[in-house]
Amino acid sequence: MKKKLQEREEKEIAGIMDMVGWKSAKEHILRLEAKVKASEMQGVDLKCEGFGTILMGGSGTGKTTYAHHYGAYLHAVGLVDSPTIKSTTGIYLADGGIFRVKNYIENMESDGGILFIDDAHFLLSPDHSGGVKVLDYLLQTILLHSAKITFILAGTEKGMRKIIGHGNHSTATMFPYLINFEDFQDDELMGIFGKVIKKKWDGKMNVEGGEDGLFVRIATRRVGRGRGMERFGNARAVEAFVGRVWERQVVRRDDYKFTKADILGPDSSNAVLNSPAWIQLQKLTGLEKVKESILSLLELVKANYQREMEEKPLLRVWLNRLFLGPPGTGKTLVAKLYGQLLAEIGILSKGEVLLRNPSDLLGQYIGDSEANTKAVLNAAIGNVLVIDEAYMMYGGGSDGTGNESDCYRQGIIDTLVGEIQSTPGEDRCVLLLGYDTAMEEMLQNSNPGLVRRFPLTDAFRFQNFTPQELENILRTKLADDVLEATEEAIRVAMDVLEKASQRANFGNGGEVANLISKAKTNYQSRISSLPVSNRPQEWILLPQDFDPSFNRHKSAPSNLRKLFADVVGCESVIHKLETYQRVTLAMKSRDLDPREYIPTNFVFKGPPGTGKTTTARKLASVYYDMGLLTEPSVVECSASDLIGKYIGHSGPKTAKVLEKALGREVQYANEVVSELVDLMTKEKFKGKIVVVLAGYEDEMNILLGTNPGLASRFPEEICFANLSPQTCVEILRIRVKQAGIGLGFLEEGQPANAEVTELMAKFVTTKGWGNARDVETLAKGICRGVFASLEGCGDLACTRDVVVGVLRGMLRERMRGGECVEDEVTWGTSEIRGANDRKVVKVNRRTGQRRNE
Repeated sequence: MKKKLQEREEKEIAGIMDMVGWKSAKEHILRLEAKVKASEMQGVDLKCEGFGTILMGGSGTGKTTYAHHYGAYLHAVGLVDSPTIKSTTGIYLADGGIFRVKNYIENMESDGGILFIDDAHFLLSPDHSGGVKVLDYLLQTILLHSAKITFILAGTEKGMRKIIGHGNHSTATMFPYLINFEDFQDDELMGIFGKVIKKKWDGKMNVEGGEDGLFVRIATRRVGRGRGMERFGNARAVEAFVGRVWERQVVRRDDYKFTKADILGPDSSNAVLNSPAWIQLQKLTGLEKVKESILSLLELVKANYQREMEEKPLLRVWLNRLFLGPPGTGKTLVAKLYGQLLAEIGILSKGEVLLRNPSDLLGQYIGDSEANTKAVLNAAIGNVLVIDEAYMMYGGGSDGTGNESDCYRQGIIDTLVGEIQSTPGEDRCVLLLGYDTAMEEMLQNSNPGLVRRFPLTDAFRFQNFTPQELENILRTKLADDVLEATEEAIRVAMDVLEKASQRANFGNGGEVANLISKAKTNYQSRISSLPVSNRPQEWILLPQDFDPSFNRHKSAPSNLRKLFADVVGCESVIHKLETYQRVTLAMKSRDLDPREYIPTNFVFKGPPGTGKTTTARKLASVYYDMGLLTEPSVVECSASDLIGKYIGHSGPKTAKVLEKALGREVQYANEVVSELVDLMTKEKFKGKIVVVLAGYEDEMNILLGTNPGLASRFPEEICFANLSPQTCVEILRIRVKQAGIGLGFLEEGQPANAEVTELMAKFVTTKGWGNARDVETLAKGICRGVFASLEGCGDLACTRDVVVGVLRGMLRERMRGGECVEDEVTWGTSEIRGANDRKVVKVNRRTGQRRNE
């Protein structure tokens, strides 16, 4: 029996000494063997000492294998009574609670043995809440059972250090031996490679260049680049590498030989030329700068391949990149091709593309964001992780209008910084996609480590497509969808895209896809109205399919008159706009751009109620019909919309309003004025937006004088005068008529017209006269009086007495509220028609006094 135990002892020591690496472990077993021999010579009983051991090291360093050799050795030399080795894991015990670990100990109490707990660091993992209680119980009972049971715990160095320092227990007494298993060095990895293939193929597999030749040395260096990383697999990484070599080898007929191509993968210099991803990338429209950047990266990869062959240090290659640019420029598509390309040339082990956005990483509770981000990064090992709209990971704002970055979003960024090292051998590529400005703001204002992981200088920058590139994309997509379009339809489509490009966040390729989708819908609607027998077999898109009102410029003059049909007294404005229309038509007929010659910045001056705002709102439709705006909509804002709460905030607020209004019309603090002056000269806004500053004449003159550049940016002034009494009467008649009430007795030539005009002239002289606004108030008062006197379902009828009564009542209130304006006496003309005659008189707007013309 003693001889067998001695043979077992020698066998276990030999098994340990025969392993690759394990320097500290081998030293420990040799010291323990010397101690055992000495105790036998000295007659000292070692069984009274504890042999609890902690094994610390990364994955694949052989801790489990060593634990079984070590346990068998302890029994062979008589330090443990039973040869039984019970194995479990920290996760299993944590999930089972105290009951489970208690059951293990009770089952081993009588005979003793060794309890080996692998991955013991998980007992303190926040993902396993029951682990802490299990560890506390375990540490309390170890001293009570150390005479019968020897405990061996294994785990990562970082995790096991936490266990050693946990609680108030004397872990030095419980675990007198700490053995560190370091990551394998390149020569050790090469030795493991040789052992793996000998064992797997029973020594039959040949390796080109030998098991310690150049190709194997290069391969093991590649594996070894992951050394020091938390997820580095050591021997397991070598086994995974051998698996990939075998996958490449089995497609050939030579059953027992690993060639250079099997071991190292494709030669990157040749693989690029044959890469389907690279070929597809070259076919994409535009993206010349991006293609150049990727080509530069590939040249660096090829140079490193050659340096590997010469066993020289590698040049650093940044796989993790920023993809910056406007929407629809191909960032996501290129990111996928980029990942495929890296896999095809052997840079990544798998090459799948995982597409995520910040919402996939964001957690609901503290710590969730970090856990979600780690899980996604772990899943991306060997692959490409694409985080689209990555700027949403940052919740703060530097313009004073946003909130500070919250801890949940910050947790995502901090985890990315902590987990991504951008070192050779990381076997993972992370791409952050987003708009230039938003991404740069995030990099400048969040964790400083983020910009070091993703340098702006190495970013792939995507530009807006040129008109020619957009046309190429349009024709390509039409061909892909098996659609045809007339050349005129193509021109109309390009005109639509050109206008759309003026808007903020123009969708580029996405805008083309949306346009074709709308054209299909319009085509279906147009064709469905035809008899079935007359419907064409082939889809041929016409101009009206891309833009149903594509020829609206031809009807622009008549549309202008219709647009202002409900506005009284604006003939001069209509005449000016008709002039702009004629200029635009003439220039476009000669293929000239009229934007430089048609004013887009206006100042509207005048008293209240004279039509400034109404006219400004109608400008959008006029300029849209002329083809100078992308849509007939208005963004209205007041001064408070532009003025910030603090100094420095007004500029960004003004810029945001203008960006919102791109391709539209916007109606309007020194800071605001300065920002406005600066923005109006920028290419982004110049000629692409109609800006109207509207207000009272004196105040507008003061505003224009606050900044020398403002007046020059707004050279076109339109002055709105007080409405004449006759015009006010006409507006009154029109507004009342809209309620279904006729005022025929107020038409020109009627006696009541002169009387009401005279009363209206008195209104004009009162303080705060609001012109059309006050006329609206009068009209509502008349309508109320008519409907109040209506009996049953009788006819709506309004008499002269009702109108005059409402006017005189409001006039009395005005006269009581303030004196007539003494310093603004002006004479206007009034036309009075009798039954047989017609005369024009001068009317004093203050006193109502009349005199013959």
